[in-house]
Formats: sequence, C-alpha cells, structure tokens
Amino acid sequence: MFRFESAFVQFACPRCEYVQDVQLLDARLERRIFCPGCKSIIQLVDQDASTHTALEQADRAVKELLNSWEGIS
Repeated sequence: MFRFESAFVQFACPRCEYVQDVQLLDARLERRIFCPGCKSIIQLVDQDASTHTALEQADRAVKELLNSWEGIS
C-alpha cells in the first residue's frame, strides 16, 4: 500500500530560497537537510507534530477506503 510519508513536497530554503524536493518522512522525523544552493544545513521542525498527525490521518483514510471497496466486491 502507498504510504504518504514516502511522498515528496517542494521546500524553499529559508536563506537562499533554493527550491528542492523533501520527503514528508524527513519532515516528520525532523531531519536535517542540505541546501545545494547556499550549502547550509536546515533543521526541519514538525511544529505541533502536524506532519505526523496528518500522515497518520491520511494513511487511516486510505485504509478505510480500501476496506470499504473490499466490502463492495
């Protein structure tokens, strides 16, 4: 099954605004990422665990949808 945390989102560096793709898992785990534009290290922060909560809700919704389709067939 597809896991939303493996999806990528675009992220702009707060220093130089270089846009790069960042995996949602990196945001959830608050990893440090490297900016190839300005060569800085960026600490990702999941404010109030919002990324973590949203990923759990999205995964749960997909599971429920799949379960409801199984009941139809």
